Amino acid sequence: MKKYLLLIFISVIFNDRADCQLQGDGCGYVPPSLRNPISAASLEKLKMTPSVIKYNLNTDVIFEVYVIGTVSKLSLNIDNKANDFNDSGINGDKKANDNIYSLKYPSSAIISRLKDTDAYRPFLGFVEIYENGVKTGQYSVFPGIATQEMPAVNIISKGAGVQSTGRIINMVGPNGDGLNYATIAKKFYSYYGDNFDFLNFVHVPGYIGNRYHSSAANIVQGIGLPTFNNISDYGSKGLLKGINIFPILSLYDGASTAYSHEIAHQWINFLQNTPFKPGVPHWPSSSTAIGIMGISIGGAGGAGGNFFKKITPANGGYTLSNDPEPVGFNPWELYLMGLVPKEDVQNQALIFKNQSVYPSDGFYPNSDFTTYNINEMIASMGQRIPNSIQSQKKFRIGTIVLSDELLSQTEMAYIDFMTARAELTFIVNTGDGFAKIKAKPFFVATDGKGSLNVNLDNTSFLSDDQSLGRKIITYPVPFDDVLHIKFDRPINNTYSGILTDLFGHQIKTFTIHQDTESFSLEIPDSKPGVYILTLQDEFHVRSFKLVK
Repeated sequence: MKKYLLLIFISVIFNDRADCQLQGDGCGYVPPSLRNPISAASLEKLKMTPSVIKYNLNTDVIFEVYVIGTVSKLSLNIDNKANDFNDSGINGDKKANDNIYSLKYPSSAIISRLKDTDAYRPFLGFVEIYENGVKTGQYSVFPGIATQEMPAVNIISKGAGVQSTGRIINMVGPNGDGLNYATIAKKFYSYYGDNFDFLNFVHVPGYIGNRYHSSAANIVQGIGLPTFNNISDYGSKGLLKGINIFPILSLYDGASTAYSHEIAHQWINFLQNTPFKPGVPHWPSSSTAIGIMGISIGGAGGAGGNFFKKITPANGGYTLSNDPEPVGFNPWELYLMGLVPKEDVQNQALIFKNQSVYPSDGFYPNSDFTTYNINEMIASMGQRIPNSIQSQKKFRIGTIVLSDELLSQTEMAYIDFMTARAELTFIVNTGDGFAKIKAKPFFVATDGKGSLNVNLDNTSFLSDDQSLGRKIITYPVPFDDVLHIKFDRPINNTYSGILTDLFGHQIKTFTIHQDTESFSLEIPDSKPGVYILTLQDEFHVRSFKLVK
């Protein structure tokens, strides 16, 4: 994250570059040895046609690089071989001398690079910028590949320049930096209503930039952030919490640590008046940085970086070492998110006193740390309100894909699939740039205490195995004194159900027995508002939001 702003009307914006980590390569990053203090050229965006490559495509892919300034050469370096772009109106370049440089490359040569650990996005190479013969910048390229496991989707036309699947809506229009997302959100609500806690904006082809989270409102006390409400700017009347921006398709994966990371920025980290201040808006180098939110590279206000470490007690101090295990949200993070009580935050935070350097592995004496516990934080910031009993734990997300033209079946299926991964309940391979890791999707990262629903309409899915297969429809919308639940076929298991309000207060519990195809739930005393319906069998939990 590069910046955190409190504007006059109080809006909070975080920029992340989690895929860069501390490696110094990719993401448009230029290593110090290659930096040119008088560099004037930069890349505005990289367009790939098609934007997603189908597994059996056998035609060339066209890369177009939009350049700001003047370059002497632009190359795609693949395995240390330079493939030069041209701006001469030939070989795939549409118009000469328009500062849009083009290159054709065989799709088969890209597809052949895909490995299981790539999570559908293999590393291809670097776009390298040269000015006056000197390399002044580079940008890493991770094309998306639609594999055979990605099912075709039913695309529904919503009118001119708008189409949707069950999980994403694709809108044609402006597609660069600095968009008015509030205006786009209002258009989205005209199709799907005010039923979402978060809105994702995914750009295709997008622009060179960081993904980030921006809060639209905050009702939570005790996390260091003032309460505010700007949701009417977006057209929401009560549900919207914040928006997440993904300017590059290769940075979008619902199962990734970074996806969960951006959502959690709704609550983390605003602890300015605590020893955690050196790491805001992430964590400082500390035991609390071992988790989804990680550290702020370079100190407060820095980009987000992973801290895959473990701190082990040793005689007179602690030992810091690498930990390859997938990370989830740690107890401090779960508390700030409202998912656990303070009693679950049992370990004190160990914060390195020297925040000017990234700590290397090895032994550190007790004197190298500042210690801080949850009771000290609460004494400073106040209790979290709502607490872990009252807080919301099920969140619904609307995903809006912005593009220059309507996307193809392959492109829609790919993005729909990557969106659906947000609901996964098991560890999977993810690829965030050069970081190829086993990641815990949101449900797993919260130890099953939180979950996401990425369906656009008022439906959810239950499954007899790990694949999404059983469709549930609830009606009417909004519901009245009787809520009807209909399955696409008789269920194989018995489901327990619970209806709660938005703050987790239990309204009604019930059971739906095996072989049931439709069920009616009478709730005559419920008040108008927003409710969470959760259905669970021995193996699966699914929840979705309802409005009365």
